[in-house]
Amino acid sequence: MKPTIGYCLVKLHDNPELIDGCALLLNKQWQRSLTSRLHSLNKSCDDFPLSLVLINNNKTDYQILGHIRVKREPLVNNRHTVFIESLIVDECVRGQGFGKYIMLETERLVKQMGFLTITLTTTDKQEFYRHLGYREVNLSVDCNQMSCRPMSSILSAESPQMPTPPPPPVPPPMPSINKSNNLVKVLMLKNI
Repeated sequence: MKPTIGYCLVKLHDNPELIDGCALLLNKQWQRSLTSRLHSLNKSCDDFPLSLVLINNNKTDYQILGHIRVKREPLVNNRHTVFIESLIVDECVRGQGFGKYIMLETERLVKQMGFLTITLTTTDKQEFYRHLGYREVNLSVDCNQMSCRPMSSILSAESPQMPTPPPPPVPPPMPSINKSNNLVKVLMLKNI
């Protein structure tokens, strides 16, 4: 893990001066209108969605190195589960352990908040998440079809220690992400 000296993970809503920089970092990877991006980032709060930003500790000139967005699990009404919506590390510092550091610090934080399980989806970073203890669950979502079984059946099978709420309705199909690449999202889960 990257040493903590010189770097810290901060809550975006406690540091609004970082919002514009986060929007630019996110738009480098995933293009979106700046207005829409800023609107989304301004929703960060302790109650979710929660945006965390990795910065260097240089008090005179912060550098945004990474960002993670965590929200309540969207496919199941389970108060013990959160969903990592996105993780990004600035391309100029990738491969230096910052992604791992962000993930481990985020896991520590949500565990302190009382959550027991983290879920996420990925199209191409399964090995990274496996290395951090995440495992694939029996659900791959074809981004062109977006048909799947309810998340509640997966989580109740994966986390028997938690009370099982009634299953939520199956969400409507989502728009495809990229029809030309036939991307497949893989659902991954970790009990923390």
